[in-house]
Amino acid sequence: MKKYIICLALGMALTSCYDLDREPEGVLSSSSPFTTTGEMSSYLDQFYQSAVRTQDLQAGGGSGIAGGDCNSDNMASPSVNQRIAGRSSVSSASSLGNYSYIRRVNFFLQNLDNCTQKGTADYNQAVGEGYYFRAWYYYSLLINYGPVAWVETPLDPDMEQMKLPRENRTVIADHILADLDMAISLLGERNNSSSMRVHRDVARALKSEVALFEGTWEKYHKAKNDPSSTPPSPTPRSTTTSLRPLPLQSRSWIAVCGASTPPATPTTTTA
Repeated sequence: MKKYIICLALGMALTSCYDLDREPEGVLSSSSPFTTTGEMSSYLDQFYQSAVRTQDLQAGGGSGIAGGDCNSDNMASPSVNQRIAGRSSVSSASSLGNYSYIRRVNFFLQNLDNCTQKGTADYNQAVGEGYYFRAWYYYSLLINYGPVAWVETPLDPDMEQMKLPRENRTVIADHILADLDMAISLLGERNNSSSMRVHRDVARALKSEVALFEGTWEKYHKAKNDPSSTPPSPTPRSTTTSLRPLPLQSRSWIAVCGASTPPATPTTTTA
């Protein structure tokens, strides 16, 4: 009996000496993340749920490409869009969820030095995806809110640090296009969708859409004395065509339709 007690005590002693100061396996380390391109790619997978063009099969267009037309005058939804009807209020406002995604992308881009596989095709692809996704989320904010605060590093949970002013919308557009230029320079070329990853032509298509969207806004929607930009000189004219910005789905003619030429420029008829 005494022999068994001694063995049990020795077993417990050996167990108590086990080193518990170890990084958990299968969990992304916050102290040294993205050491491999596999970690980088797995982390970026989360953004494919919200930062690529989709089209669901719900009646009325759903929430995808066609459903987005409910935010324009191209299509009417079964219920009144409260925002377009001007009925939104501060009390019904919600947080800007895109900033949560932007924070995650910024965390990714800030820790690229940890990777031991720099310069490889997989590394460049992952970094290019990061810049593409940040551009996507900021473009979405630009469409819905105009000028917003540009943040490119993860902020501490400090209210004073997070009270950032809105940037000039031209600054935001330039940042978005710069991120897309970086993505285009890093992403791989593809002639099919077998990889199921963002590639160079996807970034080129989004860049075309951003430039067309912002160019349209600049041309037709510079309000007088608008602090975000200098309004153009007024030109006397009489029109029978309303010069509104092209709807989002028309602006994305390259990304959605794959057209080789842009849609016709809005024209005016002189009385």
